[in-house]
Amino acid sequence: MFFGKSPKAIWVSALIYALLVAWSRIAVGAHFPTDVIGGAFIGLVGAGLAMLIYHRTACGRTTG
Repeated sequence: MFFGKSPKAIWVSALIYALLVAWSRIAVGAHFPTDVIGGAFIGLVGAGLAMLIYHRTACGRTTG
């Protein structure tokens, strides 16, 4: 999502989509709620680390 530079409508749409997918995985019995929560946590941690690395490397720009 370009680390917060996208319009709010895109963020809201992505969140709604993620919640619907999570709910559908539980509803069809493919995953337990703990699986979905764990996956969401891992995804958020991964995104946070990616943002941290991106911002610590001169905002994603390479030199030279």
